[in-house]
Amino acid sequence: MRAAPLGRTPQRPQRLWQSASQGLLVLWIWGLSSLALLVMYGDAKQQAYQWADSLTAVMSRQIKAQAESLERRLLAQANLLGKTIGKHGADAEPLFQALRPLQLADPALSLLFIVDSHGDVIASSRSTQPARLNLGGSDYIEVHRRQVLSGVFISHLSQSPFTHDRGQSSMIYSVRLQNEHGELLGVLVAMVNAQPITAMYRSFQLNNKGEARLLGGDGRQLLSDQLHEDNPQRLNLGLLQPDTDWRGGYVGKIGNDEQPRFYVLRHIPEYNLITLVGLDRRHHLARWYQFLLFGGLTLLAMTSYIALQWRRQQLLWLQQDQNHEQLQEAERKIAGLLDSVPDAVWSMSPDHSRLRYLSPSAARIYGFSPAEFLSRPDKWMERIVEEERQQVTLVFANTQFANGEQFEQIYRIRLGNTTRWIKHRAWGVQNAQGVLLSIDSLASDVSEQINSLHSLQEREQELQTLLDGMPLGAMFFKNNHCYANPAAAELLGARLTPALTPAELFGLLHPAHRQQGVEASIQGQTPFTCTLLEPGKPIRFLRVSWQFVARGNLWLLQDVTDSERQARLSAEVEASANVGGWELDLRNKTLLWSPQMYRLYGTDPRIFTPSPDNMLRMFTDESARQLREASNQALLAGGEFSLDLDVRRADDTPCNVHLVAKVQWHEGLPIRWYGSLQDITEREQATRALAHQTQILSAAEHIAGMGSWEWQPQSDHIAWSQGARSLHSLLAADMGSSVSAWVERVHPDERTKVSAMLQQARNSQSPLSWNYHALDAKLQWREIVVNTLPELDEQGQVRVVRGTLHDVTETRALHAALQLRNRAIESLSSGVVIIDVDQDLQPIIYASPAMSVISGYPVEELLQQNTSLLFGSDRRQVEIAVMERAIRQRQAIQLTLRNYRKDGSMFWNEIGLAPVAGDDGMIRHYIGIMTDVTARRRSEEMLLEMQQRLRSILDTAADAIVVIDQRGLIQLFSHAAEVIFGYSADEVLGHNVSMLMPEPFASEHDNYISRYVSTHQPKVLGFGRELTGRRKDGSLVPIELAVSDWRSGNERFFTGVIRDVTEQRKLQDQLLQSQKLDALGQLAGGIAHDFNNLLGVVVGNLDILAALLAEQPANLKRVNTALQAAERGASLTKRLLAFARTGATIAEQAPVMDLNQIIRDVADLVGKPLDPRIEFTVTLSADALPVRVDPAELQNALLNLVLNARDAMPEGGYLAVETRCVTIYESQPDLPAGKYAQISVSDSGKGIEPAERQRIFEPFYTTKPKGKGTGLGLSMVYSFVKRQQGSIRLDSESGKGSTFELLFPYVTAITENQPAEAHPHNGRGKLVLLVDDEQALRETVADQLQSLGYRTVCEHDPEQALHLLQRRDDFDLLFSDILMPRLSGTELARQARSLHPSLPILLATGFPDQYRTDELLNLPQVRLLAKPVPRAKLIDALEQLLSSDSAPPA
Repeated sequence: MRAAPLGRTPQRPQRLWQSASQGLLVLWIWGLSSLALLVMYGDAKQQAYQWADSLTAVMSRQIKAQAESLERRLLAQANLLGKTIGKHGADAEPLFQALRPLQLADPALSLLFIVDSHGDVIASSRSTQPARLNLGGSDYIEVHRRQVLSGVFISHLSQSPFTHDRGQSSMIYSVRLQNEHGELLGVLVAMVNAQPITAMYRSFQLNNKGEARLLGGDGRQLLSDQLHEDNPQRLNLGLLQPDTDWRGGYVGKIGNDEQPRFYVLRHIPEYNLITLVGLDRRHHLARWYQFLLFGGLTLLAMTSYIALQWRRQQLLWLQQDQNHEQLQEAERKIAGLLDSVPDAVWSMSPDHSRLRYLSPSAARIYGFSPAEFLSRPDKWMERIVEEERQQVTLVFANTQFANGEQFEQIYRIRLGNTTRWIKHRAWGVQNAQGVLLSIDSLASDVSEQINSLHSLQEREQELQTLLDGMPLGAMFFKNNHCYANPAAAELLGARLTPALTPAELFGLLHPAHRQQGVEASIQGQTPFTCTLLEPGKPIRFLRVSWQFVARGNLWLLQDVTDSERQARLSAEVEASANVGGWELDLRNKTLLWSPQMYRLYGTDPRIFTPSPDNMLRMFTDESARQLREASNQALLAGGEFSLDLDVRRADDTPCNVHLVAKVQWHEGLPIRWYGSLQDITEREQATRALAHQTQILSAAEHIAGMGSWEWQPQSDHIAWSQGARSLHSLLAADMGSSVSAWVERVHPDERTKVSAMLQQARNSQSPLSWNYHALDAKLQWREIVVNTLPELDEQGQVRVVRGTLHDVTETRALHAALQLRNRAIESLSSGVVIIDVDQDLQPIIYASPAMSVISGYPVEELLQQNTSLLFGSDRRQVEIAVMERAIRQRQAIQLTLRNYRKDGSMFWNEIGLAPVAGDDGMIRHYIGIMTDVTARRRSEEMLLEMQQRLRSILDTAADAIVVIDQRGLIQLFSHAAEVIFGYSADEVLGHNVSMLMPEPFASEHDNYISRYVSTHQPKVLGFGRELTGRRKDGSLVPIELAVSDWRSGNERFFTGVIRDVTEQRKLQDQLLQSQKLDALGQLAGGIAHDFNNLLGVVVGNLDILAALLAEQPANLKRVNTALQAAERGASLTKRLLAFARTGATIAEQAPVMDLNQIIRDVADLVGKPLDPRIEFTVTLSADALPVRVDPAELQNALLNLVLNARDAMPEGGYLAVETRCVTIYESQPDLPAGKYAQISVSDSGKGIEPAERQRIFEPFYTTKPKGKGTGLGLSMVYSFVKRQQGSIRLDSESGKGSTFELLFPYVTAITENQPAEAHPHNGRGKLVLLVDDEQALRETVADQLQSLGYRTVCEHDPEQALHLLQRRDDFDLLFSDILMPRLSGTELARQARSLHPSLPILLATGFPDQYRTDELLNLPQVRLLAKPVPRAKLIDALEQLLSSDSAPPA
């Protein structure tokens, strides 16, 4: 039976449809992209035309406004001049008097002059004697000659005809001068400086992005945004082609650069002028070109991607076809493989009703034909032996194949007379949905494995019987079970359990042998010997070995206690005798060593293997030669020898050994050498030491002038040492060996005494001593002292007399000199001690009487003391350790420490210790001199205390103190001075004080001092002088200096008290800046208040007009435009008020906005005026930065900073605006700790000089050239930031740019701006009392209220309004201004509320932030409005106050 065939491959139509859909997708993407590019192209053109149109509108308005203003003045003046010429003729003097005031009144007029009808200049505003020029060929003369113009004629004059005006570009305004009959008298010509208009052109920042021109009606260029041209060109406007996409737009190339541009022309018909703006086509379509390039690349990439996907799909289809064929082939191979396996495999349906597959092996194993299996799929159960059939059948029937259970049983089947063991496993096959598809079975004949297992169990039983009979302990570990024979149980006793593991068996061993056993088991090095731990029993030694058998571990344990003890005893004997054994097998050239041999050689048997060659290398060359000779002679003589040899151990240390070697013979041939090696190093060393001591003794006798002798009275024989012979300068033979020979060498006067003493020594049992004189080699008498020591026999008689001879001649002389020295030492007032430092206790061996006086101890007690006497019982003194270290290092030392007398009183002890070397150069003694310096110490301590007190005062003084001598050298430099100047005291002491001064004071300072010393005229002395100091880093610091002088002996000193006044000056500067800001704020506030009132009139009337013109869209548009301009004026007023409120902080009503969003909204506006050479980037933080700030003021501040940065980079650079969130962890003087949103504006400009940084935020202070800045920009930014409770920081370095950082408090929520819904309003005739001292504003508000359906009663005087409120109670609302003479609006409101508690009150002011905290506003039905009041806000306030269902405002 075979598996079902695989599914069919996908149909061709489906594949064709997929290919067609991909092609359609490509066409759709290309079409959509082309349409998007066309739309973007149109938008880019429209933006360019809109910008150009707005620029031409601005140009036209400004030029027209200037022309109209100048035309009025020139026409008025022309009438007067016509009369003047008619009266006085062409007299230059009266014409000059008429022209001069007109020019001076208008700075824009650079020159006024008059030409007559012939073109001759007859008058000028600069001189009564005008230049003689003829301008008859000028266009403005020709125009007025040809026609009569009622107004001005405007033309261009690139160069003035007057030499002093050359180089100045001007516009020419000319007016006809005529008499009363209309006849031409001349032309009044005004030269107007064109700089303001060209500056306006350049402010457009067109540069290479476009051009702006002013043309005459004939196309002649009058002005442009470029520098003036000497020969103004006439432009051919006919070259421009109308652009159908924009009404009034043109495309063409009319400039000198032949660049195609988008042009917009605007005609000024009153003056026959044309304003023209052309924007570079490439620049304004640059983004479109980028999108075109990017879109083309993107489309190409997408098309390539779709093509690759299509190709990939084709390859996938091809792979599917190949896989289909391979799967079919694999199915055929698997079926063949299953047919060839010896195990029975079959698959049947879940209900056991039919077979799906049956392998040929099933018939062989179970003995049924395939037909029988097909008829009954469960027929295999009939072959199971009867005693197992029921159980197997029941288990198979209860197996839940659908739940993933498997059937697995081993059972027996019977085929004829044979029985087979079958291992049967069955499992369910499910599809992806978990539905049981079939039950597959695999049956294997395991009869041979079962029979082998039975045989193995029988062998294990035999093995167990064998192990039980073994005399050795045997243990078998298998499957976490331990079997042990009786011998092992006897060895281990109660510690043997069935659960014992090999690891636990290692735990029974001695700790020193456990690691050895583990390593041996890992490396397979068995057997090994170890010690068995048995508490309370003698140590037993086990020899352990093991091997892996039958999937287990077999361990053999042998008790080797007796043999191990014998071996160890033998090793101990060898070790105690330092004897090692060795054996050399001459047949196989192998060498064996005993353990002691390894120890003797100093090596480890685990890393060293002995051999004949390396044993021979143990010996020195000479010893190796002796060993070879001795072994050769032993082989010839008898086969045994012994030698003393020299050995070099493994660590290269020398060793002396005694070698004993024997040879073993077999059949006449030597077969083995064996023997021992004994370490005799100590014996050899003792022998050499004895010889050396003998030499030393002889040398000592000679050096000490001593000798020894031995006399045997019975034989009268004397033996003399070499020293004794040397004392008499004779050889031993000359000394003789008898008493009489000795006596002959004695001074004649002393021979009798010496003979008597020798006779007494013969019989005396006690030592004796005498002296005599003898001649030396120089024939000088030497004094010799004799000392005897008798040796008695058993009867108490003198058997031998031994003695010494000592030459004391020099000793006697030295003793006399020492006595003289001692008398000199004892006369000193300081105590003298001599200490023996060669002894452990370092005793005092000499003490002078003065030492007794100082310490209070008698001399006898001093000689019982040691070095501890020098410092008493106070061991805590550091000097003690210093002194002890000096003594250990044999160095001289002098120090002072506390000591105590015998009575316990303390004194200061000055000790000088010096080492005393012996004749051999070794230092064994110290001499010490002790002086009581208590009185001097007290004086020093008092002086030190005074110095410390002075130093404490100097270090804690806030002002710096510097002391110099009359040479200008610094003698004292306090801690405060170190802080101010940045020098440490060590860096300045001894240096000239001029190092703390800038030039020229540094060069002149020494002259000041010398002049004062010589003339006593002070130039620096005094108090409160403000100077400048120089720090270590070169920076300057303002200081206040006070100087006084004083004398010490003949030397004059100067003390300077210095105070750093940097902070004081900063405070003064801040106070001055605050005063300037307050003054400017008061001025700005007054202007803003008046301007607000004017705006209130304008806005009110415009709101009324907007309501009246609601049905006239064209007129309504103009009104709305005017309203927008008024709102901008209101915004300007608000900024002026904000600047006036320098000390005020943000109001709680200010909106909470995302700082990032504000910058996004203003980024394009801020970047627009920048030079293209400036790289402008904006980097915003990833998270929102909520702050409470006025967006308009923030935009204005940001624009100020960006424009300042632009002006600092005339050649271009980079300008970066960045936001982030920062945390201030420690409060600062101007900034409390907390979380802040930060704006950074950084540029790469020229930077700001240090002197300018201190004044950069002052009002009217500017670093720009004259006329380029007002000096208010940064002061307004500073004022704005401070009002927001923030901080502004400046980081600038000259030549490297500047960074301004603005920090605003971080808040938690952003205000959502909901637009107000417009709706109609009707006051329903309610009566409003309107109070305002400004008549125009009062009338305007009254008109607004009446247009909304209210009745009004107007009062300009608040006191009169109060009288009305006292007499009447029919008012529905009080609407009052706040700032009014005699009685303010708030006071009027309070008194009105006291008269009418429920009267709604509406207050208006231009300073709303000043009144937001007024308690009046917390009352119900009281509202505050900011001037000017827009109509919508007025309606909203009226509804809130007068609606019956509205709740009173909070």
